[in-house]
Amino acid sequence: MIKPLIYFMAVALASFIGYVAGVCILWQLTTHFPGLGPFVFNESRGAATFNLQGVAHQPAVFMGVLAFCLFFEAACLGLDQSSLKRLLDGSSPSTRVDLFYTMLRLAGGFNVLVFLFSFGTLIWIVNRIHQVLHVAFLAHVHSFCIQLVIVLLINTFFAYWHHRFMHTRWMWELHKVHHAAEEMNVVTSFRIHPIEQVIMSITTAFPVAVMGAPPAVILTFTAINTVYNSLLHSEINFRWKLWNAVWMTPAAHRIHHSTRPEHFDTNFGIIKLWDWLFGTYCAPADEKLKYGVPDGETFNRPGHLVEIFDNVRRWLAPMFGGRELAVTEPKALSTGANDGNSGPPKRNAA
Repeated sequence: MIKPLIYFMAVALASFIGYVAGVCILWQLTTHFPGLGPFVFNESRGAATFNLQGVAHQPAVFMGVLAFCLFFEAACLGLDQSSLKRLLDGSSPSTRVDLFYTMLRLAGGFNVLVFLFSFGTLIWIVNRIHQVLHVAFLAHVHSFCIQLVIVLLINTFFAYWHHRFMHTRWMWELHKVHHAAEEMNVVTSFRIHPIEQVIMSITTAFPVAVMGAPPAVILTFTAINTVYNSLLHSEINFRWKLWNAVWMTPAAHRIHHSTRPEHFDTNFGIIKLWDWLFGTYCAPADEKLKYGVPDGETFNRPGHLVEIFDNVRRWLAPMFGGRELAVTEPKALSTGANDGNSGPPKRNAA
């Protein structure tokens, strides 16, 4: 156990250093070519406000959240049943992919892929959305708690519908990257395709721009959202009735990842409210579930970076007359009769 732990920490440290070095290089580049600034930095992180402490903040917080979730789960379940043990062991192909996406984020490689797949325009688009829609109605609400509740409700509403959109026949091939996980690990939440991240970033930019919440509120919500999304993909079972009445629990989210047809298109949200309102909530039961996608042979293979681009090829193939897209799970927003590509009839109607 000691050797894998040392290796894990060494890779994490190297990834951290790589991220900081990469951002420093970008800063130097935008200093000499200011026109590139709006395409590589958020407006609040331009060259004028650049400092090494600020650069190191994002990966440091990421590492802190990751460490907290891993050790919290290990404390709840015991080390032998925890994600930490599976990650250190590395014997499962699915867990190795989870670890790859986690380290890719920590090293900044995921940001590079997001930049490439958005043709370098994502940051510019997000900045423009913030400029045009900067209503900032929360500036008139002076209670931190009320601001946080409003941000929580609005952001989780958008996240719910973004998630349902990713389950449509048009986006499912990309979202399969996440659902191809055959084990539930704390880091499985970081296993998403870069193009999905592009769509998510644009989707979430709208409510953030309109609300204009203070930085402290955004930081608090981001911390809650990141930590809880990680814990949703754990094997922890929360037994607190009041908690279970409001929040989607890990047991309920495991239903979302189940391969059973009756579990398809359920439990999309991080809070239960939206699934209750839109008829997609499915209560968990004490049962053993299997995770993954029916055509799982195309995932969790060696060559994880190649798989990212291969997914794009399979996603785009039908648009150019190809026949590679075979959607095998029902899609929450799809309409019409089953045409052979959309899987069995969906369980819940939108």
